[in-house]
Amino acid sequence: MNSLQADLTNRVVIIKQDVFPGRSEERRVFAVSGGFGCKPELTGCAVMGSFICNGESCRLDGYDMERFATDNDIQAALALKAKAGG
Repeated sequence: MNSLQADLTNRVVIIKQDVFPGRSEERRVFAVSGGFGCKPELTGCAVMGSFICNGESCRLDGYDMERFATDNDIQAALALKAKAGG
């Protein structure tokens, strides 16, 4: 189950700021790869994926999702990655 009430599989989302206080929005752009928390009809909460800005993989809860990322959000995260040399 997730806060967006949608299938998150292979989608890009923004993680809520209270999950990562102090992280800018472009650092919270998260590419979802799977997990039981991706489907709104399932009772699981695990969502796996990686941050676009640095490629760091992690597991989050479906309730940690704020909204779907826009193309501008994704481009800002990719620019941050390029700036860091990633």
